[in-house]
Amino acid sequence: MSGTPWMKWYPGDWRADPKLRSCSPIARYVWLEMLGLMHEADDYGHLLLNGRAMDINMLSRLIGVDAPDTKLAVKE
Repeated sequence: MSGTPWMKWYPGDWRADPKLRSCSPIARYVWLEMLGLMHEADDYGHLLLNGRAMDINMLSRLIGVDAPDTKLAVKE
């Protein structure tokens, strides 16, 4: 994994943002997982696996959330 070694994270900002708080818990979880995957990607900041764009099914398997729930969370 060639992402940068440090990712700035401000939990207080994450918890205090009213727009984010209006999202469902599953949407916040999926977003957090996506941020981690993009941080660790070979092409930093992109949601890729082996250089290819991830579809909902692959994303759902990687984060352990059913595909329909992942799709709804991403849409949200």
